[in-house]
Amino acid sequence: CVHSLDEKNIQQSRNALNTLSKQTAHLLTQHQLFKQELIKAKRLQEKTQQQLVQLRTKHITDQQTGLYKRHYLNQQTQLWLDQQKSVCAIAIQIDNLDHFIDNYGDVIGEVILNKVAKQIQKYVFESGLPGRTGKAEFTVLLADIDPETANVIAEKVRNGVEKLRFVSSKSGIKLPTIDLSLGIAEHSDEKDFNKLARKASNAAHKARSLGQSSFIAGQ
Repeated sequence: CVHSLDEKNIQQSRNALNTLSKQTAHLLTQHQLFKQELIKAKRLQEKTQQQLVQLRTKHITDQQTGLYKRHYLNQQTQLWLDQQKSVCAIAIQIDNLDHFIDNYGDVIGEVILNKVAKQIQKYVFESGLPGRTGKAEFTVLLADIDPETANVIAEKVRNGVEKLRFVSSKSGIKLPTIDLSLGIAEHSDEKDFNKLARKASNAAHKARSLGQSSFIAGQ
């Protein structure tokens, strides 16, 4: 268009400017369409990212309690061991969950599980990874924390759960308190999370048999 501008040929110059104007308008329209497509692509990317996060969360967390699944705890244990970190595990077992389910129903059983899970999250949120590893058992992973400190954390969880009170909305009857058994185990020669968790679980069974609130493996 610039080369077509000629002060001696007014009509030719007008045609050139008219062409330039049309092309500019067309370019602006294309730019606007491109901008709209970019916005759509960005929204689609954000939606896809949210779906990926949801899928990953669903993959690594227990849907009922929101705590981590066993396979994620196993991965984290391997990562910490590869980093030469010491690892402790706390097994938290609900001794009377079956009593709640048998006498008050499955819904109450789920309530008990969720309440205990929330107490565990409350006390180990910043210091460890809480997971559900059985029907009535939770396991907390702790890195670079000695068994005595882990025992203090376990007792905080137990005290928090003991403060919970439940009353039946139908009958008004006060439900029994939640009984917990706690076991603490420190990694020594265990090769994976499952062996460490079993060691902590056995310590919890030991605590129950001895009538103690908690028991540290090896003591």
